Amino acid sequence: MGRGRLAVPSGQIDLVLVKPQTFMNRSGRSIQYLLQVFGLSPSEMIVVYDDLDLPCGRIRVRTKGSAGGHRGVASIIDAIGTNEFIRLRVGIGRDPSQDPADYVLTPFRSEELKQVEGSIDKGVEALPLLLEGRITEAMNRYH
Repeated sequence: MGRGRLAVPSGQIDLVLVKPQTFMNRSGRSIQYLLQVFGLSPSEMIVVYDDLDLPCGRIRVRTKGSAGGHRGVASIIDAIGTNEFIRLRVGIGRDPSQDPADYVLTPFRSEELKQVEGSIDKGVEALPLLLEGRITEAMNRYH
């Protein structure tokens, strides 16, 4: 966990960056606890996660919706009781010849790693817009 302050055009935004240490499919418990500790609502958080169903190197922003089969997101929705929170999905693609559970634990090939690093850079660029609530602008610019 890290705390910081980000300078944005509208001023400064305090933020907390957290990587839960639970199993992915139990991450909702950690998120629920952190929202309570910091006195935040789900609408004030951004969940960043990998997505098999998004091509490698792409990012997508959503403000609500189903878990789409992602067990970590399903855990968060179940724990906090809403599906209305910002998601920054980072595409990792899918190898149809490999079991998805094995695929997500396999290191990226060099060309995939470059694509993923590019999508992470795009995600970092999009974060100030998301933090300021300029969701549509982030979607238009980075999808």
